[in-house]
Amino acid sequence: TPRDITLANPVIEVTDKPAPVRPHIVHIMLDGYSRQDVLAQDYGFDNNDFLAALRARGFKIAPGATTPYNQTTLSLAATFQGGYLDHDKLAALDENDVWLRRRLMDKITDGPVHEILKRQGYAFFATSVGLTGFYHYPDDTMLLGAMSQGRRWTFEQTFLYNRNVKSITPLADWITWRGLQQLNQDVRFSFDFSRFGAPIAAALSAGKPIHLYQHILSPHPPFTITSEGEDTKAWLPYTRYIATGNAIIYGQSARRKAYAAGYLEKLRYTNQALLAHIDHLVAAIPEPRVIIVQSDHGGSAFYNHDALKSTCNRERYGTLFAVQAGPEASFIGDRPGGGYNTVNIYRDIFAAYFDLPTPPLPANSYFAAWNALRRFEPVDLSAQQSCE
Repeated sequence: TPRDITLANPVIEVTDKPAPVRPHIVHIMLDGYSRQDVLAQDYGFDNNDFLAALRARGFKIAPGATTPYNQTTLSLAATFQGGYLDHDKLAALDENDVWLRRRLMDKITDGPVHEILKRQGYAFFATSVGLTGFYHYPDDTMLLGAMSQGRRWTFEQTFLYNRNVKSITPLADWITWRGLQQLNQDVRFSFDFSRFGAPIAAALSAGKPIHLYQHILSPHPPFTITSEGEDTKAWLPYTRYIATGNAIIYGQSARRKAYAAGYLEKLRYTNQALLAHIDHLVAAIPEPRVIIVQSDHGGSAFYNHDALKSTCNRERYGTLFAVQAGPEASFIGDRPGGGYNTVNIYRDIFAAYFDLPTPPLPANSYFAAWNALRRFEPVDLSAQQSCE
């Protein structure tokens, strides 16, 4: 299947125009990390100390950041194509949603953003998400500390594995826990620059600008890690691999309470591990440098992946977005309410550093049900349904 189909509108035009500045770019994607006001209102958690620590390290934080879509594949595909997804183009594709998700993930690692950076001479690096696999990386990306491409699991295979393994009792519990422990190892590895930084250091020594992409499955389920980074079975009855929202909670208050507790435990670990990781990155990667910390969507304690009317919009679309960059890249700025939609990340970077005509797009958000990937419903972020 061709990999060069543009699925966004508008899309960033690929160009060979030499960039005035080629900053090193570190893009850290924390899966499912909710915005501060969401954590306070919906989880009873004060995240101000962590945000203050980011600001002390030179980060600007958008207090009203939002995501363009409710699903990982849709949200990140929009970010890395620099535009909202075109419904007509998606509808014209003769493939089911499983293959469409695969195509969307390919556009994250090998789309117009990647092509523009490639033409500017960037060296590409990425850390593995883990057993979930997610991405197919092109040959010019060095995948750090992971199994070979052919052995990594796809997004869909994790669900098949989780279902099939349950029939192999009594091995089911042992095999499942072993997989969850491996996911924890992958998360810890992603936060430890000392374990994968040598190839990046070599590229820097050769004078190449680098792009490091890290999709870290944290604080997203599974909740099998303590705030100190140790393995835990405390929430095993309520978490299996990467299932989330109504696939875990089933509308039950006890399960929602357990979800929130496991989520906050993993978030505490994420906070302390990320700050230490950033300190290592800053020490190793010189300026000009851009470090992006974002989430693809918020948490899922009040999320229904099948129905917008049963979803708390505030929680799902209120995301973390923070950037450390030079004064020439004021792309958070003073936007009303501190709003920032993550569809604009690379549009803003290219405008600030590469002098490309990529002005920010209006902040919009859309909902697509899990089994209706092409059907986008506009989202009213002021609506408060299902938030209690």
